[in-house]
Amino acid sequence: MGVVAGIFAAAGQTCIAGSRVFAHRSVYDELLERVTERARTIRIGDPLDEKTELGPLAFEDQRDKVAGYVDLGRGEGARALTGGRATDGGLGSHVVRHRGRGRTPGQRHRLRPRGRRVDDEPLPGTPHGGPPGREDLDHQAGGGKIGRTSPSRGSRYHAVERPAVPFPPSPWHLTGDMVVSLCRVPADELPPWPLPHGVSPWIVRRRATLLTFWVDYRPGGVLAYREFLIALAVRHGRSLAGSTVAAWVDDERSLAGGRALWGIPKEQGVIALRADGRGSRGELTADGIPPVRVTYRDVLRLPFRLPARAHLVQQLPDGTECRVPMRISGRPALGRSRVTTGPGVRGRSLDGAAGRQPGDALGAGAPLSVLARHRPLLSLAVRDFRGTVGR
Repeated sequence: MGVVAGIFAAAGQTCIAGSRVFAHRSVYDELLERVTERARTIRIGDPLDEKTELGPLAFEDQRDKVAGYVDLGRGEGARALTGGRATDGGLGSHVVRHRGRGRTPGQRHRLRPRGRRVDDEPLPGTPHGGPPGREDLDHQAGGGKIGRTSPSRGSRYHAVERPAVPFPPSPWHLTGDMVVSLCRVPADELPPWPLPHGVSPWIVRRRATLLTFWVDYRPGGVLAYREFLIALAVRHGRSLAGSTVAAWVDDERSLAGGRALWGIPKEQGVIALRADGRGSRGELTADGIPPVRVTYRDVLRLPFRLPARAHLVQQLPDGTECRVPMRISGRPALGRSRVTTGPGVRGRSLDGAAGRQPGDALGAGAPLSVLARHRPLLSLAVRDFRGTVGR
């Protein structure tokens, strides 16, 4: 477990030791229990004994100083879940838990976020705080007197708290060009994408509907960046909606804003988009997936601007549902698209041409694999669009 190693490796006397832990409410209790149980079983003793996991601190004054911080923490409202006292072999392993709001029925006391037990670095040992809000996290993580780095850990589809990146408030007014493809895939081939509570895939004749968007957001809107996004058509109450299940962008402000404002699971990627007189090409490279390339060609350009409205249903980092309205107007063209994946991998044409299936290079559970195995019913470009996301 990375948290345990960060606390107790080299008796905590390393420059990269973890001095504090902030955990999301969805994993907080389990994390606390697991760290406490592991700390309780750490073998303390002679550092020359190969069975020893935690040796003594360098000298008695250091041991007494760390032990004093445990007492200081108790005085500030914390309690030691295990250890927390000096032993013959040095200081015992300990984990300190803050009494966050609502942790104990009727209890309203809370360890001060700027208390010395939190601000200083008395290692080995770490305070575990109750899950702060997004704004509180940045303040608590970066507001101390000691400069620190702050690694983040989480899955692709769940919230990972990141250092604050400024982004525009909702709504976002955007402009640019996009290529949209609609695919119908067997419901039993859908990856286990997490969806907001009460939302389910829209299934017709045992098939689900996926939409992909390659978008070049250009200057003139609140942000200029590129994006590749996958949305699943879902039932939301009595209406149909979309839910973004994967997305990559090449701009940190878009990534941070999409996650914080609307719960869109954006990841960082490198996206290249090029357009010519009759179509466009795009490429995505990102951690964890092979390169993905798309080629689009117009078949029929329509001589009018097409308006459209829709909404996404997402889950915010705090677990609440978020309805994201979208409005767009642009010049449409019907066309055909083709996708390839990986260096030197010949793809399967999404308009029906034969070839090796790109999903083979992605792994059976990869979200792009299911797209590559099925041709779209519809592909279109929307040029010179003007759109609004949010309210």
